[in-house]
Amino acid sequence: MADQGNYAHIKGKLKSIEKSESKGGNKYLSVSVDCRSPKHGTVVAYCNVFNLKAVEQFLETFEKGMEVYLKGSLNQYMGPKSNKLGTSFNVFAGEEWSKEDDQHNYYRATFVVIGELTEVKDDDGEKTLKVKVTTEGKDDTVYSNNLELNLPSETEMSFGTDLTAGSVYKFVGALQRDEDSYGETIRRLRPVVKRIEVTKDGESDNTTPDSLPPSAEPTQGGLDDIPF
Repeated sequence: MADQGNYAHIKGKLKSIEKSESKGGNKYLSVSVDCRSPKHGTVVAYCNVFNLKAVEQFLETFEKGMEVYLKGSLNQYMGPKSNKLGTSFNVFAGEEWSKEDDQHNYYRATFVVIGELTEVKDDDGEKTLKVKVTTEGKDDTVYSNNLELNLPSETEMSFGTDLTAGSVYKFVGALQRDEDSYGETIRRLRPVVKRIEVTKDGESDNTTPDSLPPSAEPTQGGLDDIPF
């Protein structure tokens, strides 16, 4: 199987931490992170922490108001009331972090998605990319995740080549909300592709900028060399 993956990196200030329970009785955390910045607008990243050990460690390590660096994967869901696609993150690991010590010095929620492009469609002046990410777990179980990413015209033009359905690409981007000078929303919060890389024979030359391993639960690496 060609190396594919879904990696997210959230750097911001913890707004809320809430204990929740699934219909099956499993405990998890619902977390929100303030990732607003001049580059990406008023962004709040909604995250879920599912693993019991991870939940316990999160509660011991973090509290509301702290600046954090959370690592996980991009997730999408259909809103039960709005019937619109929403974006959240599944978190696997995290650490304390300081914006002042960061080389870019701003909050952000970024992603690297390596997967098969299944469809390209026009959506209100932007293109929507439907991407299928297939990974193998430790027990050889195959997992598939379907995502929708937004492609601005400037990213498409800088890529310079037509995207082909059925090919595997690396999509690098950030959660973004476009706003006018008064702070009014022009485009909704969505995962926006900032860079596209072609893979060779379905495999990425460089899984992520810091060579993240293609696992279902990333624990290292980052997006620090991405200029956005």
